Amino acid sequence: MSPKMYDGVFQRHYLAEHWHKGIVSALAIWLPAFLAVRGLLIDSTEVAIGFASVVSTVFLLTVITHYEGFSVDLAKGNYRRYTWVAGLRFGKWHPLPKVVLVKVRAMRKKHALPLDTVPVPIGVVATEHVWQVLLSVEQSMVGIVAANTRKAKAIGIAHQLGALLCTDVVCEEG
Repeated sequence: MSPKMYDGVFQRHYLAEHWHKGIVSALAIWLPAFLAVRGLLIDSTEVAIGFASVVSTVFLLTVITHYEGFSVDLAKGNYRRYTWVAGLRFGKWHPLPKVVLVKVRAMRKKHALPLDTVPVPIGVVATEHVWQVLLSVEQSMVGIVAANTRKAKAIGIAHQLGALLCTDVVCEEG
């Protein structure tokens, strides 16, 4: 990576407790893949099962390993948030405004907990404590959010970005 570039994980969506979404997605794609191969291309059940299983496994790995990333390219004066899926980055570059400070602050994220097949009653939520890395820019109340992660990693990212952007780093305890 260039000394004038930062590229890192913004946040990962599929933590261990969310793997069920990837598994359900893989199972949902298995039957259409099986039927397509069995009905259209090959008259062998074993080959169709094998093909559908490979497609499902690839789909499962793609869904589970995708993440949101954040990049800064000082040489071009741009930044972007992107989604990484199977080695491809999807996201638009934006002009990087003047960053006056890199800030780390505590934040709470609330998640509904669908633990059963019935809808979750209002008020049943889990609170996740994460740390945000913010690029404070002129004429902006919030700035640019560069990462949502645990405290130690957020501080490391903030120092990387602070060194790259030649700005101070502040950690707000919370």
